[in-house]
Amino acid sequence: MKEDRYAKLAHGGRPIEGFVVDIHMHLGEEPNFPVPFYRDLDLMVHEMDRHGVDVGGVSCIPAVLGGLQPGGNELVLEAVRRFPDRFFGWIGINPHYPEAMLAELERCHEAGCRGLKIHDSVGLPYEHKNYRVAFEFAAARGLPILAHTWGGQLDKMEPFFREFAVNWSLAHAGSDSPEKYVRVAREHDNVYLDLCYSRSPRGLIEHFVREGVVEKVMFSSDCYFMGLSQQLGRVVFADVSPEHKALILGGNARRFLGALCPRGGGKRRPTTRKGRRST
Repeated sequence: MKEDRYAKLAHGGRPIEGFVVDIHMHLGEEPNFPVPFYRDLDLMVHEMDRHGVDVGGVSCIPAVLGGLQPGGNELVLEAVRRFPDRFFGWIGINPHYPEAMLAELERCHEAGCRGLKIHDSVGLPYEHKNYRVAFEFAAARGLPILAHTWGGQLDKMEPFFREFAVNWSLAHAGSDSPEKYVRVAREHDNVYLDLCYSRSPRGLIEHFVREGVVEKVMFSSDCYFMGLSQQLGRVVFADVSPEHKALILGGNARRFLGALCPRGGGKRRPTTRKGRRST
């Protein structure tokens, strides 16, 4: 395929142009993934500017993986307070304690978070009744849900796609059984596919385009667990059309978030010492 404007910008060491949303990013400390700057919001915004990312959807590791409530979502609250045009806040929950979970949902929603992040590593499968408290909270307020998945959860989650009229983003789409992700994206208008995936198998993005679900695919990096450059490169250098890349990089996320999507203003577009825009 002939090199398009996205690949040309990347090869030239310049930020991607156009509206770009990273739907799945992280803040907060995780002992198994030591990152020195895990709470440095200014550095994260700098990295977004450096790559051309307008909006980042952030959740906080102590809440998502550690189940800490209240308090686990504090860095997300700080992000949406300091950079309301750049960050979309995902509320991390702990379904083991539904009353405390509901209080945390209400607290974080009032503070500016506009979506829920669920992760079954907290020790309860998604079909557990306690999750319904969170799903009902989201449905009553029209909030999207970002769900950690690895293929095997989809069959048990599918009834929720029908019951709860919210937009669902399935993290790590294609990580296992890509055909399942394609099927649920086709059959459910409210189901979208989140691309971040450490293995980055060759041709996965092209596969989603060929299967006719490109309007359901959203760019995500899982930064800081994975590098923003590497995950962005999967889309920028994919063998798909510029129009498809524009949808994946931001157009689909704008539709997924709707009126909840931040404007994404204030890019700094930093330069290197030689005056060339950084890669």
